[in-house]
Amino acid sequence: MKNITFIGGSGFFGKSFIDGFNRGVLKTFKIKKIYVISRNPRVLKKHKELNFKNVKLIRGDISKMKKLPKTDSIIYGAENVAKRFYKN
Repeated sequence: MKNITFIGGSGFFGKSFIDGFNRGVLKTFKIKKIYVISRNPRVLKKHKELNFKNVKLIRGDISKMKKLPKTDSIIYGAENVAKRFYKN
């Protein structure tokens, strides 16, 4: 069984991934637990249809974190929210 860290998991992609995990769509990958790192994990909690039994929400900014949870794989789905990167 594998553990996965999902960075930036409070957006559409993260929500869809958690939903697929809960519905068993990802059984092929033998995922046991998902750690979701997000600047605002409360966004996910608003979705009452999601089950967080094997999903641990971690509040944090990846650029400021000293260490990540020890997992088998990392999915990076974060986006940069700094306005200066979007002006051009």
